[in-house]
Amino acid sequence: MNTRFLVYYLAFSLLFVDSLFSFDSRNQPDSSVISNTDTTWYNVTSFEIEGKGWIDTKSFYDRLPAKAEKLVPEKVWQLSSNSAGLCFRFITDAKSFKIKWELLHPMIQMNHMPATGVSGIDIYKRDKDGNWFYFATGRPNKFPVNAASFSDKDTSEVYKEYLVNLPLYNGVSKVEIGLPAGTNLKNAEKKSIELKPLLFYGTSITQGGCASRPGLAHPAIIGRKLNCPAINLGFSGSGKMEIELAHLIAEIDASIYILDCVWNMTSELIEERMEPFVKYLKEKRPTTPILLVENSWFKNVFPTKEGEVYRKVYQKLLDEDVTGLYFLEGKNLIGSDGEGTVDGVHPNDLGFMRQADAFIPVIKSILTDDEKK
Repeated sequence: MNTRFLVYYLAFSLLFVDSLFSFDSRNQPDSSVISNTDTTWYNVTSFEIEGKGWIDTKSFYDRLPAKAEKLVPEKVWQLSSNSAGLCFRFITDAKSFKIKWELLHPMIQMNHMPATGVSGIDIYKRDKDGNWFYFATGRPNKFPVNAASFSDKDTSEVYKEYLVNLPLYNGVSKVEIGLPAGTNLKNAEKKSIELKPLLFYGTSITQGGCASRPGLAHPAIIGRKLNCPAINLGFSGSGKMEIELAHLIAEIDASIYILDCVWNMTSELIEERMEPFVKYLKEKRPTTPILLVENSWFKNVFPTKEGEVYRKVYQKLLDEDVTGLYFLEGKNLIGSDGEGTVDGVHPNDLGFMRQADAFIPVIKSILTDDEKK
């Protein structure tokens, strides 16, 4: 094969491969949108960012307040720049729109979690009955700036509402919505102040590992299905119940504190930290229910060694008349067929759906009990 033919062959091959991965322009990152002069860009900082527990953050999309940098372990602080659980809603009459997002970290994907979950965005659309349905995904393909174009051919309504979920295991420094000239953009109606957020505190599983896209982490699923704000304080490998985290969490007036840390804790840490952590929350927020979640396990054998200690401390708290405590067993969180994980620990999308289905009736029951008091 001569050199000229090899060059032509490689060029043709690259064009062919590119065509294979560009068949759906609605879902593909499109670098051309950045320089499109017919597009008006709106910075998302002017919208309400849901899932954000504090206003006084060092960077706008951080999940912990600025003061936490000197309070929490270094890894927790680093992970708090990941935008897991953060989302925003908007309403527009445009039949197409663009979203541009600037990533904080060059790691686009991991060896067990796709780029769409780690660094991508996904979009849901509200139907006429008020339910959310998946609409499209913005796929990241470079660092730092990614952009994607989306079109909506549905003509049943002039104005449509969309929900955009931000990356789970990467952070963002800037997010913008681009609309064609002459179209309108509105802030979505704020959720009722009576709907206090669900606050999830836990491990990599809570953060969303290893969902294929941000909207499939179980806190996001639960928030959509219950139409309730959800704050995601999952910290990969670092959900260890340091008392400083209890101090911070107690600042949030939540409807329920959901604690799901067993995977990151040894039996010794559970014995040492769980009781003071829970008691501090109850001291500062005596009427806020606490849901203690046991670790899921694909082998479906319970309790694990750590789970046994977890149950023991839970019972001790009950015996000491600590009220407003609830317990969710790990047994049904990811199913019993072994198909709910990526690696035996982290849920896949099926596992997250099952996990949400296990959480929702318990959360509803707790909220109902709370209303009766």
